[in-house]
Amino acid sequence: MSQNPKDDLKTVNLRLDSRFYTMSEAGEVILVREAYRIQNHDPMIQSPIGVWSPMSGLLMSTSNFWERRGNLYGIRLTASTVGDAPFMYASYSEPGGSLEVGGFVYDIWRQYELAANFR
Repeated sequence: MSQNPKDDLKTVNLRLDSRFYTMSEAGEVILVREAYRIQNHDPMIQSPIGVWSPMSGLLMSTSNFWERRGNLYGIRLTASTVGDAPFMYASYSEPGGSLEVGGFVYDIWRQYELAANFR
């Protein structure tokens, strides 16, 4: 352990599904943040999740855990599926032309990709 706790956090494996919280003083209140990484080598993300004060006690976010972690910050995911229309298909518009991809699986994947910010 180092003299500076922030240095120790640089090497901690804080997975996307981690429930790790940090607290810091800000005048009369204590700010509560959740901390995680998208991948091990990524910088730590700290998001405000609550505040504690002597007057009001602890006030925490009521949003769902996965709603708070819904942004994957452009991570690149790789997946595969069997090309079986109408579930998934890929074809060229013309020889040497652009590849057209479609089907039920593609449509669902595309919606998740847009909602969670991954590629």
